Amino acid sequence: EVPPTLPISGNFTYTPLYATRPSDSLGNLGMLNYASLTAHFSTMTVDPAVSVTVNNQTLTATGSNIALSPEFGFSQSSGQPNQLNNVLRVSCFGSNCATAAPTSPNLGFGCTSAGTCGPPYSAQIGGGFGGANGQAGGAFFSYAFNTNYNSGDTQAGSRPTNDYITGNVAFT
Repeated sequence: EVPPTLPISGNFTYTPLYATRPSDSLGNLGMLNYASLTAHFSTMTVDPAVSVTVNNQTLTATGSNIALSPEFGFSQSSGQPNQLNNVLRVSCFGSNCATAAPTSPNLGFGCTSAGTCGPPYSAQIGGGFGGANGQAGGAFFSYAFNTNYNSGDTQAGSRPTNDYITGNVAFT
């Protein structure tokens, strides 16, 4: 049951109503496998999740206890913990998933002096709640997945060095 106004307590699970087709940097269109959004108004947090398939790769991002702003918006990336020390968890499955960045301490993002580099994907989800006259009859979020490569690296196949996969979901 959707709350009639923005509540100050309780938990609500929203149902996807509409979504744009996810697309990547090469213009490939994909499909939304699932999207979910649960709001915990008592603790002012949300649990967003999204899974998409584009160009032989299934990407999933899940988050828990992502803080709501006083304006009932939220934004979280996989690379930066929020004040509750939570991040989005990202995974990829499929024949076209990127491999980890080459192991070199001079490559930048996610690389350590030991020569190991971070995960090949990151994600960001941001959204909020809305409705007429302060009602919480709907919610939305935008998502983006991107590969974590450096400008001098190349990826086998036809994928760009930094591939962005984006889309939007509306909930009721």
